[in-house]
Amino acid sequence: MPSPDIASHDRYALRSVPALLLAVAFAYSFSNGGGSAIDAFTPAPPAPSSNPDLRIDAWLTPPSYTGRARSS
Repeated sequence: MPSPDIASHDRYALRSVPALLLAVAFAYSFSNGGGSAIDAFTPAPPAPSSNPDLRIDAWLTPPSYTGRARSS
C-alpha cells in the first residue's frame, strides 16, 4: 500500500505555496484592478510632480507694525 507521508518530508509546508499563489492569481485576475500578464513588463507612467507651486510673499513697503523706516 502506498504511504506518501509528505508531512515528514516537508516540515515547513512549502507544498502549499503553489496552491496559494494560484488562488491569489485567480482572485486578482477577476477583480476590478486585474490586468494582463503584459502589465508586469510595461513601464510605469511618470509620477506626478510632488513639488508644490512656487510661492513668494513679499512686501514692497514694510507693514506699519514693523516700526522700520522706509528705505528708498
